[in-house]
Amino acid sequence: AAAIFPRHADPKHLTLVLQTHEIDESSEACVDQGFLVPDGRAYAFRHVLSRLAVLSGIKAVRRRTLNGRLLEHLLVEGETTLSRLLYHAREAGNDDEVRRLSAEAAEDALRLGAHREARDYFRVAVEARGPEATADLLEQAAYASYLVGVDPDAIEFQNRALAIYESEGDWLR
Repeated sequence: AAAIFPRHADPKHLTLVLQTHEIDESSEACVDQGFLVPDGRAYAFRHVLSRLAVLSGIKAVRRRTLNGRLLEHLLVEGETTLSRLLYHAREAGNDDEVRRLSAEAAEDALRLGAHREARDYFRVAVEARGPEATADLLEQAAYASYLVGVDPDAIEFQNRALAIYESEGDWLR
């Protein structure tokens, strides 16, 4: 279960996800084999490839369930970054939360100067909304794509935004 955490799994969240008071046997086995390294506050995989290998061994339904539980706990706590919430919402297959969080996470990343992440999150936001994507969102996605040099996407997003403005009779945009 520790593999669903992208960087490190703190025991509190790990036990909440597992719905138990003790770390599961598979996590302990990973510690015994040297894949997971406890640092007193959290567990981390020694190598990202180890985490990905363990993650690939967890059935998709179980991964979605674990990520869904973690997302619920993180939303209640309210002390987690938007990018982490978005990660677990996507992994849980929670489309409503992905729609709600993606644009916020993108704006947050843009504000922090994390342009590649902003571009990725805006793309998720546009895809999550499908044909209901607003012109403003498409313009933001175009700008973020432009900042990282992905000009074809920037042009596509901007053209879609312009089409919306034109359909609304806004010829000044």
